[in-house]
Amino acid sequence: MATILTPGSHLLSVPFSAATDFTELATYCEHFAQTMLESDDPALKMALLARLNAALALLRPTLDDPIPPHLLEQFVVDVLPDAPVFEPGPELLCDYCLALTQVLTLQGLPP
Repeated sequence: MATILTPGSHLLSVPFSAATDFTELATYCEHFAQTMLESDDPALKMALLARLNAALALLRPTLDDPIPPHLLEQFVVDVLPDAPVFEPGPELLCDYCLALTQVLTLQGLPP
């Protein structure tokens, strides 16, 4: 029987570890969350939720680490963008996201 790949199922095999660069982990988190929101498959949603939780757990201890010199240019701008101010702090925001993924994992996702 052939395996049917659904949109986003490739994200289930994306390798990451504690050695993965924080920018990659953040990008994976974004892709996991976006694909989870767009999916109608409950099994895929739960699998993506588990991957999101794992990536956030790896990202959390690195939030206060300095930005590596080779990535610094990506985070420097000459003019700040006009955007609403939302400053909960990276640790609080990551803790909130981790708690949310844990709650969703235990209770499932609504249809």
